[in-house]
Amino acid sequence: MSYFEEVLKIIHQAKPLGCRVMPDGTQLIGHVPHVAPEAFLHQVFPPLTAGEINELEALLGRPLPQEFSEFLGLANGCHLFVATLSIFGRRKNY
Repeated sequence: MSYFEEVLKIIHQAKPLGCRVMPDGTQLIGHVPHVAPEAFLHQVFPPLTAGEINELEALLGRPLPQEFSEFLGLANGCHLFVATLSIFGRRKNY
């Protein structure tokens, strides 16, 4: 089990506060309306496919570190604890 899978176990403890899955697959976990009407403690973006990770490596011209590649296979980034900790993945839109 990866370290990020352990993190997911922890943040999923906030599900009783409310959660939502957006059309693009982004998971919003831990609704905190006292912060803002649509605020959530955690956002986890949908994972990249193996093909998308390979495309990213080709674009960069080098392989990604194994740990980061594995992370992208679980989540293409996340904002945890109301974005106190953010890990960015591949941006798909501008």
